[in-house]
Amino acid sequence: MVGVISIVNYSLDTFYDPRVIPAYGLGLDLTLILNTCLVPVMFYVVITQSKAVGSYKWYILNGIFCDYAYDLLVSSWQPVPLFPCYMAYANGPFKNFIGQELSYIGLAVGVLIYVNMASNQLLAFLTRFSQVSPLKWAGYFKVGKFLLH
Repeated sequence: MVGVISIVNYSLDTFYDPRVIPAYGLGLDLTLILNTCLVPVMFYVVITQSKAVGSYKWYILNGIFCDYAYDLLVSSWQPVPLFPCYMAYANGPFKNFIGQELSYIGLAVGVLIYVNMASNQLLAFLTRFSQVSPLKWAGYFKVGKFLLH
């Protein structure tokens, strides 16, 4: 029949696989440790060694900061996905302290960080495009003239 949705009763075994829990935890812990070691080095290099890029370095620093903040958020939550559904449960260090209300706040913070990262990439692209474009866009992306800078 066309247009009929069949409802299937799934059990927890369909979604839950205990073998993925250590793999996700280890992967998130390793990326957090690696990012924690490299973020100060990246900040130092961008701040001290990037005189030629001018105000573009603030886009780079914002990207580094947002990436690290998102990594901290995800590593403290450590979501374990329940595929094929769009569900997950917390298995991180704060799993016993995070209630339903704090989970919503964490989700909102994660979405805000993601939106900041996406807008940062868009503005960085527009800045670089305006520098190579023959059009007169470059004046809009100078410090003090661009509203979102």
